[in-house]
Amino acid sequence: MSSRVKEKTELFNRLTTDLATVRPDYVDRVLCPLCVRPFERDALFDNGEDGLSLEHIIPGSLGGNWTTLTCRRCNNKQGSALEAHLVRMIRSEDWSTGDRSTLRGTVRIGSTELPMKISWSAGQEPNVIRILGGQPKAIEEFSTLATGMGDGDKVNLNFSLNYAELQARQALVRVAYLALFNRFGYRYALSGAGACIRSVITESDIDAARLLTPQLRDVEETRVKSPIVFSPVVAGELVVAYLVLIRIQTSQRRHYAALLPAQGVAEDACLAVLGEVSNKLNGNHLEIWVDE
Repeated sequence: MSSRVKEKTELFNRLTTDLATVRPDYVDRVLCPLCVRPFERDALFDNGEDGLSLEHIIPGSLGGNWTTLTCRRCNNKQGSALEAHLVRMIRSEDWSTGDRSTLRGTVRIGSTELPMKISWSAGQEPNVIRILGGQPKAIEEFSTLATGMGDGDKVNLNFSLNYAELQARQALVRVAYLALFNRFGYRYALSGAGACIRSVITESDIDAARLLTPQLRDVEETRVKSPIVFSPVVAGELVVAYLVLIRIQTSQRRHYAALLPAQGVAEDACLAVLGEVSNKLNGNHLEIWVDE
């Protein structure tokens, strides 16, 4: 048995035991936490959309190593589509700090435009522009125009960050949801809160996605080692939400937050409850202490 199959089998055993405590009618089966479709044990060996796959909660391309089981349909279609936008968002943020990485764009003089890559180092203006090519006539015209430029002439640089805000935020919500599923199991996935979050992940509602991903101005860590930290939000004596702090290390360490409702919150009340909490968190300094 390969290590990958062994890991999937161990996850299946843990999840089917957990599911049986919530739904005793499900024997030796699991539910995909994202689409809630049922799968039997033989799905571990099915490479089609009706199979189960090992999914990294934080994308593997961003260094994630926590895993869970999802169906291949959710992993391949939903996961890959959203993950790509999150990765590109983080790479563009790295670029904006001057980490010498590159972004694609165009450079234009007058009406002549060519594709380019642009990079820069921290503390400097963008200092490396590489022309990628173009039609020979356009290259010749561009060269002539560039040679004749003087003081006051303008070069227009346009570049695309190449990600959609909605999908990048949905990817963060998805990471946080799978992390809570990994911690609380089917009690969370099958709750009204779980259903609410799944709709935010799949529907084109930018306002809801923004609500669930508050912007933290800075985060001060104390003895935190885990890549994902859960901080309960209490109202009165009840936990009404979880602030999920996601740490991602690329050229530097970055922190992202997702605000998810607690499993006791009714599905139709989730967004209202989160709105109250998010208004208090947005832009605020946050200090998280985890005694490991």
